[in-house]
Amino acid sequence: MPTLDCDIAVIGAGPAGSRTARQLARSGHRVLLIEEHRQVGVPSHCSGLISPRTWQLGEIADESIVHNRIRGAFLHSAGGKQAALGGEAVQAIAIDRVRWDQLLAEQASEAGAVPVRARFLGAERNDGHFELRCEADGREVRYTARLLIGADGAHSRVARSTGLAWPGEQVYALGIEGRLRTPREDYVHVFVGSRLAPGWFGWIIPVGGDRVRAGIGCYASDK
Repeated sequence: MPTLDCDIAVIGAGPAGSRTARQLARSGHRVLLIEEHRQVGVPSHCSGLISPRTWQLGEIADESIVHNRIRGAFLHSAGGKQAALGGEAVQAIAIDRVRWDQLLAEQASEAGAVPVRARFLGAERNDGHFELRCEADGREVRYTARLLIGADGAHSRVARSTGLAWPGEQVYALGIEGRLRTPREDYVHVFVGSRLAPGWFGWIIPVGGDRVRAGIGCYASDK
């Protein structure tokens, strides 16, 4: 086997990829964290609502990225009825998702993972290791790794390149940010109904003052 560039190559510096790279680097492995975008976290593809456990696993002490703590939800039915569920306990945390991603990537780097800005093109198995093809600054570059981890999203090039099964279930979603006064700043709004969001739901997340993140998703099948 040739001398490898790393033990493990992680594709995608989102939360899953960065945290995985962080933990592996802390365990003494040589890790490459490969991200195609010039700025980690941009563009954001998430509403930025996480569980308290996820917040703890992030090991981030910077409270400035916390926009709101959610203690309940107003559930809106297709027939126009509403039910409130919640209490005093924090059920979810609305965060600055872009900064969250960046801080996790910084943690991975501090732990010893080597950040690489490149677009993953594909990989081949060869003699017990992976040979990766990437593109950086308009030219093709290659890396070798004993293990390859795909954390590159729903349209994973790692999955396509290595012949992994495509997910049978997908959700298409659209989100916006705007201004709207809600009855309670610490309650989200959830909207259900097959006409509004088939197989999924819509949401409004207060993130401080009159600022909200709103969105809608629907289920899609590959069949």
